[in-house]
Amino acid sequence: MFRQINEKEVILMNEKQELALALERFAKACQNDYVNEAVNKTAVNLKKNENVAQEAKWAYQRLNQVMLAEHLKLDDEAKEALATIKKIAGSDGAFGGLNTLNATNVW
Repeated sequence: MFRQINEKEVILMNEKQELALALERFAKACQNDYVNEAVNKTAVNLKKNENVAQEAKWAYQRLNQVMLAEHLKLDDEAKEALATIKKIAGSDGAFGGLNTLNATNVW
């Protein structure tokens, strides 16, 4: 009746929870409509079991775009939350650096 959960699934669950909490902290610290929109869209996609790393990359890129466009100044809590999102968005493997560059390039 109960399914055995493997270690990889536990790590993904933890990353999903960590991303959701970081997004929530960031939105609470910024109090901006565009930030809230990006956070809500990411939360909906996470509930649909989308790829956590891909959603983190999208959220990180979108939040950086909003910060530039809205001239947002981040407090320490928002900076810490954004760093957590960036960490989750980071890719492993040979092309990890290129993927990170693509995710953070908002120009």
